[in-house]
This record gives sequence, structure tokens and C-alpha cells, in this order.
Amino acid sequence: MRACYEKRTPIMNIPVAVSPPTQHDVAKLAKVSQSAVSRVLSGGYVSKKTRERVMKACEILGYVPDLGARTLVTGSSNMIAIIVANIMNPFYPYILDRLTLKIQQHGREVLLLNASGGRDIDEMLPIVLQYKVRSVIIMTASLSSKMADKLREQQIPTVMLNRYSKVGAANSVACDNFEGGRVVADEFVKAGFTAFGYVGGSPASSTNLDRRNGFIEGLAARGHQPLFALDGEFNHDWGYEAGNMLRHFPHVQSIFCADDVIAMGIMDSLKEAGRSVPNEVSVVGFDNIPSAGWAAYSLSTVEQPVDAMIDQTLKILDDGITTEPVEVRIPGKLIIRGSFRGSVDLRS
Repeated sequence: MRACYEKRTPIMNIPVAVSPPTQHDVAKLAKVSQSAVSRVLSGGYVSKKTRERVMKACEILGYVPDLGARTLVTGSSNMIAIIVANIMNPFYPYILDRLTLKIQQHGREVLLLNASGGRDIDEMLPIVLQYKVRSVIIMTASLSSKMADKLREQQIPTVMLNRYSKVGAANSVACDNFEGGRVVADEFVKAGFTAFGYVGGSPASSTNLDRRNGFIEGLAARGHQPLFALDGEFNHDWGYEAGNMLRHFPHVQSIFCADDVIAMGIMDSLKEAGRSVPNEVSVVGFDNIPSAGWAAYSLSTVEQPVDAMIDQTLKILDDGITTEPVEVRIPGKLIIRGSFRGSVDLRS
């Protein structure tokens, strides 16, 4: 007999194509309209309950929004570009942490661009345009007229945060640095000091210029002038170096610094030289970074209204392109700590 063989087809593990979930699928699972899903994913207003249901449905289905497709439809991405140029200064990580959190709470994402190391801010422009960002926030860098014109041409709202520029008619949000300097001058005079000094940061920066001018004009209004006004950089090394220079000014009683890091450098230098802070020299900084309150420094300082500055910045960006630049200046608050030998009233 001839053997009979049955030809069998081997079973093969052939992957079956499965379509990725869509917004329609998310809406169906969450039991909401597709427009509600779209509002949640674009950062629009919906109720807390609706947002939670949509996000839960996205998690279950593994739905990921196609940002590239959204960019093609709307002409812009969901990102806000933040350009910084001095990330090593402790104030900027502090404000960046709060800024990025607020941006994400608004349903946006952040594209952080670092222009440190002497890089020209204009080098960031191709990246900003390539990613089709929704808007731009510029910190610790000056806006060039070229970049300002190009951003306006592309209808990309832009705000300079914690500084301003005379070129490009740019929107700006900052602490009232001039008034902050004037307030420090007033407190020094009221405390009975007669020998004053100013130690600033980068000479051309708007923050340094305003703090310096406010301080000097505040002293002048009360019939005084500083023994010295030195400019350098916004860092500890410069503060320490400036502190060493104070041997040429043995009679100085009070020093106002353009930021807290400079002030900390000065305090370290003075203490190393055996000069007492505040018994011999009172020191006041600017910013109120977290380390200013550490026991090692107990630094008196002008506190920047960071949250209010961020809120105003995001409001300007949401309002879009305006015919005239928006300039917002928010008063700071003098915080008195152990580095200031003032009156009893100042310490209360």
C-alpha cells in the first residue's frame, strides 16, 4: 500500500496590523464629545471631571496625540520656546521650575534653548522657526532687532521676562528694578548709614542698569552718593573679587548688590577678611533665591514677584500679537534678614 501523506501548512505568527487609537475612540470610551477630547488635549477649558475622564481613557487606550499632524493643521505646535543665556545663576533654575510648571498646567510644552557660552541669540532663530513654536519667552539675553522683526513677521508672540530691550519693540515683564534700588537706598539712609557702595552685574543688562540707577538716584534724593559703583558679572566669583576690593574702602557701612549671588560672594570675602556682617558692613542683595534665607547668609534682599511675573508673561502670550508692545513692571518687596544692621522697626 502506498502511504498517504497530508500536506500541512505550518502555523506562522504573522503580526496583525492594529490601527492606533483615535480621538474618536477616546471620546467613545470617556463618554464625551470628540470636541471635548480636543479641548483637553490642546489645553482648553473643560471641567475637572471631564478632563479626568479623558485622561483616563487616553491612558487605557494608550492614545498619544499626533503633534505633527496638529502642527500641519494649525500652523504651530503646542510648545513655548524659552531662551536662556545664564542658566548657572541660581535665580534662573528657580524661576524656570515655576515657569515650566505653569506652562504645563496651561496644556503647553516647553522647548528650552540655551544661549550660554557667548552664543548669539540669533542662532536660536532657525530652531524656533523649525519647531513652529506657539510663542517665545526670552530670559537673560537681549532681543536683537533681527530676531524681533522675524518673530513678528511670523506672528509668534514674544515676551522678554526679567529684562527688556530698547530694540524690536518687544513685550516685557520684569520686577520694578529701579524702584527696588531706590527702596534699598531709602532704608540705608533711614538706618543712619552715611557710606554706601554698589556692586553690580553685567554693565549693559537692563536689570543691572535699573537697580544701579534706582539706588544712586535714591541716595541723591536724600543728599548722598555712593563711595563706589562697581560692575562685573552676575556670579559668586565676581562678588568675592569685589569683596576683596573693599580693602580700599575701609569706611563703607552698607553695600547694595545687583543680585543675591554677588552679595553672597561679598559676604564670604568679608568674613574671610575678618570683617563682620552686619556689625561692620550691612549687605543687601536682589532676587530672594532660596539660599538667601540659609543660616550661613541670612541675606537681606529685594524679593522678585516671580509668580506675578510669570502670570503676566503667559497672559501677554495668550493675548497674541498686539499693535503696541506691552511693558509690565511689578514692585518687589524688601526682605530684612540678619545681613542688615537696621533699626528695630525694620526688623519687625
